[in-house]
Amino acid sequence: MKSQRVIERRNPSAPATCTRMLGNWLVGYHCGAELRLLVTPSPISSLPYGELIVTKCLAGHIESGYGVLQEGTYA
Repeated sequence: MKSQRVIERRNPSAPATCTRMLGNWLVGYHCGAELRLLVTPSPISSLPYGELIVTKCLAGHIESGYGVLQEGTYA
């Protein structure tokens, strides 16, 4: 029988932050707001995607977006 190691509790990792560059060409800085993962039904019914996965910061900047194919649908 294979031995198993039990981990009681881990410290959470640091939250992901927004890398959107703000400011102008002289004084630029990153947004730095915490990112959230949003899973919603696909808003465009003509596409074969059943769900939309968006990574968005609390300030409203979209970091990335992906569509998830419905079961039984192949691209």
